[in-house]
Amino acid sequence: MFSYQSNFSQTIKTISISISTLMTVATLFGALLFTFYCIKINTFPQHLSLSDAFLFLLVFLCFSLAYALFVGSMISLGLTLSLVLRPLLLFIARIANKKIPYDLARFSWVALPFALVAPYFIFGLAHDDKTLYAALPLMSIAYYFFYSTLISSGKRLKASRKSSERKEIGDIDTDYKQHKNAFIASALVITMMPCILPWGPFLDGTMRLAQLRLDHSTIYTKEPYSTLMPKALATKSPSNVPHGYNAYSDIKVLLRGTGNSVAIEFQDEDGLQRIDIPNDFIIIKHPRR
Repeated sequence: MFSYQSNFSQTIKTISISISTLMTVATLFGALLFTFYCIKINTFPQHLSLSDAFLFLLVFLCFSLAYALFVGSMISLGLTLSLVLRPLLLFIARIANKKIPYDLARFSWVALPFALVAPYFIFGLAHDDKTLYAALPLMSIAYYFFYSTLISSGKRLKASRKSSERKEIGDIDTDYKQHKNAFIASALVITMMPCILPWGPFLDGTMRLAQLRLDHSTIYTKEPYSTLMPKALATKSPSNVPHGYNAYSDIKVLLRGTGNSVAIEFQDEDGLQRIDIPNDFIIIKHPRR
């Protein structure tokens, strides 16, 4: 009975330590992403509090979600393109009398809904860099090859493992090592390939997903900060405007919800402007979804 309780306590302790370590790493990574974003928008909030640790964890979770969705949509787009790509490659291999090392994955209807998300990423990421309009579809094709290698090598690896178990100790199975290396390499490439892309749009999307960044918002601000706002952005027929405040529309809120100020961006006759407004001088009206 004592041994059972001891093992149970040790298991609970191990799980607690693992969860605590994972939360700490996630929070630190979220804080790193948050710092990169602040450098990107050229501002950093003052008077951060302990509760902002939960904000960093939220940033990490949103970034992970966006990253995984991007990878999944690119793979799905590649699988959808395989309707044309796979027969073409098999035909070329047959004409050239060459053998494709690993089986090419077949199209799956499950991939189609996720492939429809890919254009959102393509147009979003290529907004500032037009070369990505061509690079991202090509990346989805590369994803298709590595995904095919991952699936095919995984199946062969499993078969080779069963074969190796029946062999004598010390007998080296070269096929097993080859499939294992192919499986690991393709998994790493699939995971790390987005790192070659510009991180700015990913950071913007992460902050937008975490509701720390709001595009096309309406804000209410008062003097002296209202004097810095262009009259062209003033709301034409404001309604329910708090006393002493002025309303401005089509304002990009770069960072809110942390520190003691809000970073905003707008366009005026002198170009793109960014200012920080203390929380006591600004009210943000959330844009409708």
